[in-house]
Amino acid sequence: MAYSRPTNKGVNVRQQESLANTPSIIGSQPRATVSANGPLLDNRDPNQLLAAGNQRANEINKFLKFFQEDVTPVITQELDNRAKQAAGEVLDSFSGSDLLGDASPEAADAYRALSPRARDFVVEAAAVQGVASFGPALQAEITGGPDAALLQRPSKGNPELQAAQVEARARAIQTAEEKVGLSNVPAFTRLQYTPQLAQITGQADSGIYKNQINAQTKADKAAIVGDLSKRFQDAATLSLTQEQIDNGETAIAFTQTHLKLVTEALQNQFTTDDIVEIFASSIQTSILNTTDPDSRLNLLDQMQIAAKLPLEVNGINIWDARIGNSSQTVKGLLEQLEPGIQQEVDKDNQAQIVQAVYAAQQEGRWDEAEALMKTIPTMFEDPEMAVATFRQIQAMDFPNRAGQERNQQKAWKELADRLKDGEDKAVVLGDLQRRGLQDPGLYSKEFMENVGRLRVQAVEGDIKTADSADEDLANSINRGLGVNDPLIRNQAAATARVFENANLDDADRNQLADQIREKVGQRVRDRYKQLTPEEQQEFDFAEEIAKESKAYGEELRESIPDEYRAPVFGGESMAPVVSKLNNDLANSGGTLTPTMLPPLLIDSLVSQERNPKDMSERQLARALVDYLAIYQEKDGTYILTDTKEYKDIEKWVQQKLRDARKKAKPEASDAPARKPGFQSGRDAPGMGVQQVEDIEFAPTNSEEAKALQQQIIQEAEKQRKEGVKDYLSDQVSNFTNSALSLIAGGPANAATFDNPTREAIAALNRSMTGGGRVTASDPPQRQLAATSPAKVQPTRITPNHDFMIAIGISEGTRTANGGYTKNWSGHGDPGDKNTNVGTISFSAARFGYSLTPAQADLKYSQMMTNTVLKMTPVLQRLGLKRNSQGFNRVMYNILDLEIQSPLAAKDFIYKLGAVKRGSFSIEAIAKQRAESFRSPTTGRLDAPGFGNNYSRLLKDQRARAGSYDYKARL
Repeated sequence: MAYSRPTNKGVNVRQQESLANTPSIIGSQPRATVSANGPLLDNRDPNQLLAAGNQRANEINKFLKFFQEDVTPVITQELDNRAKQAAGEVLDSFSGSDLLGDASPEAADAYRALSPRARDFVVEAAAVQGVASFGPALQAEITGGPDAALLQRPSKGNPELQAAQVEARARAIQTAEEKVGLSNVPAFTRLQYTPQLAQITGQADSGIYKNQINAQTKADKAAIVGDLSKRFQDAATLSLTQEQIDNGETAIAFTQTHLKLVTEALQNQFTTDDIVEIFASSIQTSILNTTDPDSRLNLLDQMQIAAKLPLEVNGINIWDARIGNSSQTVKGLLEQLEPGIQQEVDKDNQAQIVQAVYAAQQEGRWDEAEALMKTIPTMFEDPEMAVATFRQIQAMDFPNRAGQERNQQKAWKELADRLKDGEDKAVVLGDLQRRGLQDPGLYSKEFMENVGRLRVQAVEGDIKTADSADEDLANSINRGLGVNDPLIRNQAAATARVFENANLDDADRNQLADQIREKVGQRVRDRYKQLTPEEQQEFDFAEEIAKESKAYGEELRESIPDEYRAPVFGGESMAPVVSKLNNDLANSGGTLTPTMLPPLLIDSLVSQERNPKDMSERQLARALVDYLAIYQEKDGTYILTDTKEYKDIEKWVQQKLRDARKKAKPEASDAPARKPGFQSGRDAPGMGVQQVEDIEFAPTNSEEAKALQQQIIQEAEKQRKEGVKDYLSDQVSNFTNSALSLIAGGPANAATFDNPTREAIAALNRSMTGGGRVTASDPPQRQLAATSPAKVQPTRITPNHDFMIAIGISEGTRTANGGYTKNWSGHGDPGDKNTNVGTISFSAARFGYSLTPAQADLKYSQMMTNTVLKMTPVLQRLGLKRNSQGFNRVMYNILDLEIQSPLAAKDFIYKLGAVKRGSFSIEAIAKQRAESFRSPTTGRLDAPGFGNNYSRLLKDQRARAGSYDYKARL
């Protein structure tokens, strides 16, 4: 169809007043005209139609953009303000959770009346409020909810419990959400707070896990406390084997070692604070679970003694560490427990002594009853307990008293006379020790008789007034008693209590008791002011000599060498004493000399002006037995010189001495004579491995005694030297003369240094015989005494530590000045043919990995440091001070032997008691090092590296044992 454009007649086209460029036809008007700028509408052109459409679309978009950017925000803000206002008004009256959860009809109506936008604001507010409250609510459910106990239980290794805890956790979360209203918040809104909720639940899970760990730790601690407390109670853990006793170890040393092993094990699982609490709880539990009061007190004493030695964990002494958050320490806990335990022991002792005295009286055993009564004053820590005990048994009478107490009083009178006559007090003290006399002023027979009589008088009504009773008491209870203030107070209190059950009214009884307590003490003192000078001297002597005797006895006991501490009863009990005598007799050719006796005994004989060298063998033996008998007890009683036991012991010792002498002088045999001189190490028993020290005498104030001492020493040296010369041949006499000063005791400065520096030691080494290597049969080399002061070696071992250098000298990898030999970089091991590097000869073949020489030294430094930490208290308990040559010598040998043979080193530690008896000399150490290579099961030598040849082994051990002292391998 053809398109015909209409004519312009009758059409008026004009520019539209709007913003659009499209003209509009507004009507038919005559003579209408078209402006020159009007758009051409031609529907025949598609491009023109497209351009017109795009133009319209652009106009529409402009309008929409304007509406969205300028109009919509204003409208939205206004709507939001109105919605927030409406939501706020509702939230002022109801909580978000109530509105969402239809908590009430009013809340539901208020929520439905809101606009959708206002409802959105209510939901959002409820979500914010719920999230904020969710954490505390969940924590409350975990710690205090119905599943709290279940959630805190440790569940490691328990799948059933773990599954139950998962369900309990879900219940706790659900309950917490319901309580804070989060369960009513739409899922879409909750999704927006997922990170916050996940963080809260994660923190809660961490708390649950922490609680489970704490519960597990608490359970572990409780189990360990139970086990450790049983160990404390178990007597077996606090006792020693015979081998440990033979090696000089003490029970407290064993206990301390046991405690250290426990702490080392606990460090792998617990913190230091936990370990302190474990120890405190274990101590309390073990003591409380020990029902017997005496055993409980013994256990407490054992722990208190152990607390005097350091027990460190991570540098902190357990005993001085605070328990938890309190100010109480473990050592303070022990002190706090002591009074209560002591009181229990006193009560138990009171019940036992009262029952024992009653039983003895009932059966007519009056001597035993009286002896039990005399033990009462020393039985209790609290004097009032002794008074209370006497109060319970003071009605008991002793009609048939034995003469034992009178004999003791007579003995005291005799000793007092001897003291007044000017006899040496040391001699008197010695007799006092032998007789075992007790202080006669403690609750004597007169006091007990007087108290009993007065009690009877009070009960029968003979004493009715305070005045008469006061005077009677003051004159009656004082006869035969010593001046002793605590005793006077106890007697006054005990006498006052006599009248508490008397036939007196309350007023009279109270008045009487008060007057007695106040006045009787002064009356007693006034009574002693009237004593004659002789009586006063006797009483003063009784009090002072008893104190001195106690101190004297303790001092003597402390000074007795270990080998003399063994009980003297039984076939093997005196073995150490006889062994020493056998050795001395063998070395002297069978001649018993004064120098074979303990130094303290010789000094005692000299102080009594008795010349030991003029005494017969029987007299010397009797003096030895007397010396031992003073300190030994059998069934709690002293062995006295007039008893059958004493005579039996003396006879036994005499026989042993005869046997030893016979053994020292064997009968002639038909065996061919040996060549004179040393043929082997057996020719001079012990000379190659033992050091005989000078005999020391305790000082005395008597010039005659000192002169006599010197005479004895010179005579003993002469006898020893002549005896040894006869034993040896003339061909070696020159050699032995130089060694006898060390064996028989030469000048004090022959083997000591005043300034034991490294240079001095090097000079001493250069003075040795030609610098040659020693053999097992060589005599002891010159060396510093173990007690000589020396440099305190650092606990931490470094590659240039003196101990490390000394071991390197033995290994051939280091020089005396700390330098390195070519072997340090690498050398072949003669035993296993492997390559060794470093100071300690580290082998990659033995360890399974390689190290440089420097790395190997660092590895061994750490291992050696641990050994030093463990062994330092052991050596100190052996009497070695850290600033002594003996401490450094023994510690080096432990480290060196541990490198050479760990099993032998362990056995060597058990033999330190024997090393101590050898005065910690290099020869004694070498001897025990060699003995440590014996199999503990068979007793045979187990040293394949030395061909199981003892001579080769001893030679090697002696050469290594002196490397620290001489800075060379001899």
